[in-house]
Amino acid sequence: MLPYIAGSCDRLGAKHSYNMTLEPFNEKDMAFSLKQQVKEIHAVYYGTLYITEFNVWYWEGGLFKLPIDLTPSIKIKKVVTGHKHFCILLDNGNLYCFRCNEDKQLGLEITLGTEYGELDLKEKLNKPFVYFNVSDVHALYYGTIFMVNNIVYAMGRSSQYQFGINVDKVPSYILELPKELSLVGNTILKYITSSHTIMLLSSDGIIYATGTNLNILTAPYEGFKALEPFYSNGWKIRNAWSSATGTFIQLVTGEVYYGGHNTDHACFGVSNANETISFSLCKFLSHKVIYDIIGLYSLIAICEDGVYVCGNSYCRQLDNDNVGCVKEPIKHELLTKLVKQGAKLTSSFRVMTVYFPVDKTKIFKRKLYNNQGYNDLNIHCLT
Repeated sequence: MLPYIAGSCDRLGAKHSYNMTLEPFNEKDMAFSLKQQVKEIHAVYYGTLYITEFNVWYWEGGLFKLPIDLTPSIKIKKVVTGHKHFCILLDNGNLYCFRCNEDKQLGLEITLGTEYGELDLKEKLNKPFVYFNVSDVHALYYGTIFMVNNIVYAMGRSSQYQFGINVDKVPSYILELPKELSLVGNTILKYITSSHTIMLLSSDGIIYATGTNLNILTAPYEGFKALEPFYSNGWKIRNAWSSATGTFIQLVTGEVYYGGHNTDHACFGVSNANETISFSLCKFLSHKVIYDIIGLYSLIAICEDGVYVCGNSYCRQLDNDNVGCVKEPIKHELLTKLVKQGAKLTSSFRVMTVYFPVDKTKIFKRKLYNNQGYNDLNIHCLT
């Protein structure tokens, strides 16, 4: 099935003179021609990634082919985006980090001659920072963390204790994880990253956080500490999600709390959200079965009973009818239908994309006869 795109034409590369509502991707409507079938589309902050069978293309004021080669056996595992950078993790463990390194969010610069910051966009995109044997990656607004052999490496801004230290720019740092997670049977279930905070959800239902953010934490957490008021109240946590404006915490009892402000109303109806309140009950999401919450200022909640949206829609990336903020959460009927058909959603700043993933190629052994007799032949089948 065709992917769908919505939002800012500048960031999508569309020829429209207006911002796009959610509609199927049509190459004739674009300012570029790939002449290859688009398999996936991912929204990043300043542009959009278009994935074909063998190539990765990036649109930001022009079309750029990224130096990543895909094969039937090597696919994209994950795409993450921060404010001015984005990273692509392949399922062979290679991690490619692109675009901006002003906060060392891509890592340590090893360049000869011209400084990386003086390169133009095309030159930067042709010189990604590459890491190997990576199992997972997450982006902060101004930073990146990734995992190699159970060690968590951090790069970027830590002037608000994002990495547990007060350092302006960190090109390489090994995170010191909470001692509680070294106990037998207590593991990290999920990493939750936001602009100034890293949070770890443990298998014992506790979130450990480091960093400072007036939207979430009332005081700096100088290293990982159990997140309040949940820890002191003995409230066990089932799941958590972060946006550019705050964090959603879901308890095992079903209640959902939101800590943050109501910029662009990206808070699913928490009317008293502001920069002074730590966490407030989010009645709208409470007791829903939530699969995921994605987005920065435009939020999409993927739930068992449907897909709900709220927040920034100035480029019509959320709401087909109105330009502006979706102040009260609404059920998006088209997205609900597409998700039920197996679609994957991505959301960034003023862009939303929808695509239908194809499972990785599986190799089956088959006995085939030729003039030398019966031989094994690897047959590639898409499942």
